[in-house]
Amino acid sequence: MTIEPWRPRHPLESPIWKLQQAEKHIRTIKDYLGLWESLRPNDVVRKLNADGTSYDFKLVARFPPFIDFGITLGEFAYQLRSALDQIIFALCVFPTDLDAEALNRAERSASFPILMKREDRAIRAALRYVPPAREHAVFAVLDAVQPYQRGDAAEFDDLALLNEINVRDKHRVLAPASGALTIQREGLDPAVWIATDNVDDGDTIARSPAHLGPDVLEGRISREILVPIMRPAAGIPLARIGEIYSCVAFDVLPRFFEFFDPLPSTVRAPTPPNV
Repeated sequence: MTIEPWRPRHPLESPIWKLQQAEKHIRTIKDYLGLWESLRPNDVVRKLNADGTSYDFKLVARFPPFIDFGITLGEFAYQLRSALDQIIFALCVFPTDLDAEALNRAERSASFPILMKREDRAIRAALRYVPPAREHAVFAVLDAVQPYQRGDAAEFDDLALLNEINVRDKHRVLAPASGALTIQREGLDPAVWIATDNVDDGDTIARSPAHLGPDVLEGRISREILVPIMRPAAGIPLARIGEIYSCVAFDVLPRFFEFFDPLPSTVRAPTPPNV
């Protein structure tokens, strides 16, 4: 917390503060992940079969991800989504003759659109109260960062994923699931059989000829948590939240600096790690 004499608040202070809160949630999630992994949540045990011809590798599902993951993910998404909306709000100038109800409607209409398909009218509606002298330039910035710019890959865009997480969290607690184990196959002896279907507790995930030894999968198995959203199907790896944060903090936000006065010396824009 910075204590300083009174001064007018910079329009971007609130979005930047929200980004700082989102970054704290990322650190919290990393702490949860370390604890979850220390419990060996999806362990793999190996056993020589009865006739001694092969090693069977079986999944032992111990712990699902904690509910704390979902709660913190929701808070992370809220802060980022709100930061985007507040950037647009900060650009708006509302008429002084609006009554309280009309002003409330006007303020609520000022939001950051996230669109899977090009809808110029939707962007212009969000910018209704941006002064005409700036509207064209702001429109160009919003258009440039929209998921629809990625064509068929729009649903994998960072902003699209953020919107999906935020919308889902509004209606239910996100319940992350431990994703399927991933086995690195490169350089693996082709005689090792790997399951291709979904596996459950007690299922065999791999089978290796006995002559290859019991350590054939050593260092090749990785585990991940999936964030459950409808789009893209089956969710996204938890690691994507860092990329989503970086998109908002280091790509989207800086594009709007040109529309505002320089930040006060006591307000620092987000900086990438190691910069």
